[in-house]
Amino acid sequence: MRIKIVNPNTTASFTRLCLSAGRAVAALGVPVIEGVAAAVTLVETLLSLHLSTSKRGAWGFPPVKPMSEAAATSALEKSTR
Repeated sequence: MRIKIVNPNTTASFTRLCLSAGRAVAALGVPVIEGVAAAVTLVETLLSLHLSTSKRGAWGFPPVKPMSEAAATSALEKSTR
């Protein structure tokens, strides 16, 4: 049996060539991980953890900057309109 060599960086072309992971395993004799399905599952798992960006240390909110008196007056005037 001849196996056509394709660019290993293009999962889609490899999947089309083998038509299914089952046939690829049978043809190659080694486990085959379908990259797109693995990436989607990884993203779904990370999203299910409900993680967010850290709010401490270097990733925390920026420090509050003091306002000049003119800027504070202007902001107060805009908020009372």
